[in-house]
Amino acid sequence: MEQKKLDAIIFDVDGTLTNTAPRQEQWFKHWSEVNNITWPFSDFDEFLTVYNDTLARSENVLDGVQTFYDSVGLPCNMKDRNHRVWPAYEAFQHDNPTGLYDGIKEAVSTIHELGSLTKDSSNTRRIRLGIVTNNLWSSVYRELLKAQILPFFDVQVGAEMLDLYHGYSNGNSLKKPSKISLNIALDTLGARGQHTMHVCDTRYDLHASRNILRTNGNHENLITVGVAWGYEGKEKLSNGIESPSGERHRFDHIIDEPSELVPLVKTYLGQK
Repeated sequence: MEQKKLDAIIFDVDGTLTNTAPRQEQWFKHWSEVNNITWPFSDFDEFLTVYNDTLARSENVLDGVQTFYDSVGLPCNMKDRNHRVWPAYEAFQHDNPTGLYDGIKEAVSTIHELGSLTKDSSNTRRIRLGIVTNNLWSSVYRELLKAQILPFFDVQVGAEMLDLYHGYSNGNSLKKPSKISLNIALDTLGARGQHTMHVCDTRYDLHASRNILRTNGNHENLITVGVAWGYEGKEKLSNGIESPSGERHRFDHIIDEPSELVPLVKTYLGQK
């Protein structure tokens, strides 16, 4: 592999850093009880299969989640932050924090150390680690703080920031998977797309990572790393995704375990 300098690494949260699927099932069950709706799934595996399939068939993750709510008969409006589902969900998140996938903390802490300044005088700025999430930063903050992983990150782009960029406190159209949210992250990180790694778990994240229009007018591609332990799994990630123009995008790398991220970063840094 041709050696490339890394400016930054952008991490997705749900399905990449944190194992949110079990809590999602708990939430939907809870919201069903609150709304006197019969829960239609017999076990977690059945729920997860239907949930993941619904997301995969949808145009984007937000539409997929909305479709799932609708299919179960649960009240929700993903585009309206004033809908009663949001305070209920945020309260549930607060009371039911999720955990990191096994090996994530070790991988991120090692990568943070690898990105430190060295004796090489041309290395004038450490590798920055960033987070891009659709969730409220207030909830992500609590979970990453509890997991003792928060100090390793330098930048966050969460729902609150996207609302501010949108200007009318409705940043749903800017949420990931979106080239806009990634562009905001790159600007905040002070990073170049071709020297930034995007660690994520869906093909829609892959599509958003390609041909990003930067504020300086340049079009840039991120280095994409698909994680097979996330929402879509290795088979779907391996298929890549077709763009509206008919071009098929594929991940630069797909990894099965968090520990595989460390040697991959070392390779890009030219380290053994």
